[in-house]
Amino acid sequence: MNIRKLEIFIGIILVSTLIFSCEKKFEQLDLNKKEVLQSSNLLINPYESECNQFYNFLHSSYSLLKMDSISELEFDSIITNSIYCSVILNLDSADKNVLENYFDDSIVNYKNLILFENNLFNSNSNINKLLKAVAYAKAVFKFYEKDILQDRKNVESFDTCLDKCMHDKLAAIFEKGNIVDQIEYMAGLPYTFLWNLASCSYNCYGNTESNNNQS
Repeated sequence: MNIRKLEIFIGIILVSTLIFSCEKKFEQLDLNKKEVLQSSNLLINPYESECNQFYNFLHSSYSLLKMDSISELEFDSIITNSIYCSVILNLDSADKNVLENYFDDSIVNYKNLILFENNLFNSNSNINKLLKAVAYAKAVFKFYEKDILQDRKNVESFDTCLDKCMHDKLAAIFEKGNIVDQIEYMAGLPYTFLWNLASCSYNCYGNTESNNNQS
């Protein structure tokens, strides 16, 4: 093999090696990109477990009431003496501004809370308190949709009165209220929701007792 052919042969080897190396780098970049995307999909709110426990507390207490396993007064006592009544989120004005800016053009509901939560993960600011507020709000909307919004009985009873009362209170805030009321309500969770639940429980107990006495 003469020198010219040897140079061409070496050149082909070098070019092939370079192309193969670049392809491997691009493959690695794609792989890393996929790993990042997969990782972002796996991000979980650090307060999710705590707020799932909050939902389970609401659901189990409400289920016991509906099965007549506890009385109306016992239900009210369970709610008002709950450990969740002492949970304080302490959202400051900056946190409330973030919520207000996001939800000013969006309805506050379970779906949009998840979208807001995902948006927070891409933020560089301190988001711990906001994530906790969103987690509690999701638990409340989950309870509202799965336990409160259900087939109503024809007979007026304590639990149907409670359903209607809670529906009316939450609808007044999240369907008819303004963004300031909605943000303040979220900032006060879970206490604000438990206060509504206890208030409705007290009112409905009085109403059903009065109806029973009349009949």
